[in-house]
Amino acid sequence: MTRSGLRYAAVAAGVAALAALLRFQFIEPQALGILCASQAAPWWCLPREAIILAFHFEVVGGIALALGVAAFFLDGPRAVRLAWVTLPFAATGLALYNATWAAPAILLSLMAVVRAPPTATPPARP
Repeated sequence: MTRSGLRYAAVAAGVAALAALLRFQFIEPQALGILCASQAAPWWCLPREAIILAFHFEVVGGIALALGVAAFFLDGPRAVRLAWVTLPFAATGLALYNATWAAPAILLSLMAVVRAPPTATPPARP
């Protein structure tokens, strides 16, 4: 794997960790849900509700799948870049309950990366 590939994989892992933290600390706690259902709900309940609706309607997984399909059917370096961009979206989808669409997106993007021909290195000069 190239350095840029490792960098993209590290970004995807970091985004997945942040999405898991968001899920377990901001979305799932029952006390936060009760607080946001009250009349005196804090300001951050609106973004929380938007995130909940986004994963309820599988927005992140759908975006990841669309990017993965595009990366799979494209050719060349654009396909590889798009495949690497797909991974953070798919990782977020896996962490936020969108595995139905995010798992195939990961597979499609990784197949696009593996299918890409290796970059040519210039011959060494004497």
